[in-house]
Amino acid sequence: MASHSRLTVTPSDFVIVKYSHLLSTNDPPTLAAYRSIVSPVRRLPSEIIGNFLDLAARGHDGHIEKARVAPFCLVSKAWRNSAIATLSLWRNVCIDRDKPPCKKVAAWLGRSGALTKTLRVDLRDRGQQLCCGKHSRNYEAADNNPDEDEGEETELEEEDDEDEDGSEVEGDDDEALDESEDDSEDEDDEDTPRECIVAKMQLAKLLAEGPQLDMLVMTVSSTWCLRELLRSVRARVRSKGISWPGIPSLALRMVANGGYWAETQDPSASLFKYLPPGSLSSLSLDLILADALRLHNFYRINIPSSTLNSLTSLKIKTDLDGPQIARLLVHCVRLEQLYLEYACPSKFGAYGWTAAPDFHTVLNLPARIHLPKLRTLQVDGIPEMTVGTILHFIRAPALVNLGFQINMRPQWITVPPSEEESHVGRLPELFIQSLGLLPQEAEITSISNLHSLTMGDGKWYDYRLYLSGSTLASIAPHFNSLRHLILYEVKCMDGEDPFQALCHHMEQHQTHLLPNLEDMKLTFSDDSFPLESLFLFVKSRHDHWARRPVGHNQPRDSLHTVALRISENWVNLANTYNASPTIGHIRNLGVSVERY
Repeated sequence: MASHSRLTVTPSDFVIVKYSHLLSTNDPPTLAAYRSIVSPVRRLPSEIIGNFLDLAARGHDGHIEKARVAPFCLVSKAWRNSAIATLSLWRNVCIDRDKPPCKKVAAWLGRSGALTKTLRVDLRDRGQQLCCGKHSRNYEAADNNPDEDEGEETELEEEDDEDEDGSEVEGDDDEALDESEDDSEDEDDEDTPRECIVAKMQLAKLLAEGPQLDMLVMTVSSTWCLRELLRSVRARVRSKGISWPGIPSLALRMVANGGYWAETQDPSASLFKYLPPGSLSSLSLDLILADALRLHNFYRINIPSSTLNSLTSLKIKTDLDGPQIARLLVHCVRLEQLYLEYACPSKFGAYGWTAAPDFHTVLNLPARIHLPKLRTLQVDGIPEMTVGTILHFIRAPALVNLGFQINMRPQWITVPPSEEESHVGRLPELFIQSLGLLPQEAEITSISNLHSLTMGDGKWYDYRLYLSGSTLASIAPHFNSLRHLILYEVKCMDGEDPFQALCHHMEQHQTHLLPNLEDMKLTFSDDSFPLESLFLFVKSRHDHWARRPVGHNQPRDSLHTVALRISENWVNLANTYNASPTIGHIRNLGVSVERY
């Protein structure tokens, strides 16, 4: 028996002996026997490899970085084929040089198939400020006659010939797109200080004749630069006799502390007139302008009303302290998504003009700005002292998703307890009430149809969400349709417990608060939050649901998920989570309570 063991050849020994044969043949009868020796990565389906590559190619901002994609294609044929078959790798590309290989950019985007395509233009990472002498703020004659497009067609054709007949790097497009082309760049940039750097990039052909873009993201120092680009596109389209559907989504980012919005009130001289009518549906503006302009509270951001009327999505980030946003919203009657970020964290009393009773008369604005189709509203950076007035002129009866973050002083600034108790804990309630979502004595509003409510700073976790004991109890009875509740960096007032107040409200009024709530997500600013009260609230909700009359529609309580972010350094919260006598009970009821 022992002799027989010594003579036995195991399957693994057999595979090792035949390893060279496996690499040199694809013989079907023997391939199954050697499959276990093949690298696990080589055995993965192409779709799985593509998913891995998609995750690995994204930068910190979530965008695909072409510098990461090209090396993936050089690892092996399997990786290259997977990368080419993964359309999401090719739908987003950034131009970060002043003379890009436009043919390769078009080929790159073309690999994304029918997916939406985004082109980003930003030269700052290469140390080149996106600023041109022709369109600098002090050069007023940037475009004396914006409608004089005649005579440009010949110049455009010559530029095309130079671009097409120029040196092309043979080989793979994905490799060449990321190669440096410093040797091919001109050395005489200083001889043409008045040349617009955006026009110099020769993007007009790419926009007019390349793959159809769904979004264009540009960082410029002046709107004149984008204006000249769109003007060149229109001239090319006319000269070629082709159609151009325009750009559905445009993100315009002004160079921080150096940009200039050069548009006038004359719609006939606007950069947006060069886009096909009604083609622009989404507009994003990043307007962190120069200090000198920031002091002019009534500096105008001029956009034609016809352009604003066609928008369904508008995103604005600005440090301007005047009625610029209100003047734009008057014309956004078709708006469905609105994202506002007030970038003035050091000015807790900014936008004080909104508190004046006659502000609409002084500024020639309507007392109420109605956005009948608005479904999503996200507002960040709300100044503490004007939280109840900053958007009190907006009415959005169709609002479904609401998120906001109030600059209630960073965590490192000490707030006196007396001041906290006076009003800080009620600021979220004041903002919601200012939008007409809570009943007021002077105004009877319809029942809210809100589905999602997000309060607090979910990006950088720099600002606390102060909650008084009565805040949630004042809000919850009016949001029966609410399904998702998210609270970031929660901080309770001393001795107050908002979720205990909710339990008392349900017991006192024998009601089932937030009857359609499906999930909750909470993060905490410190270790003092009364976590057990949250678990008791979940249990109390279920108990009140069980007391409802027989025959009600819901087969079970709607709440199914409670997600909590608890730092390892917060001993009290961790101990409460691990030793709570209630958490096991609510899990048995079908509610998932987890840390993340």
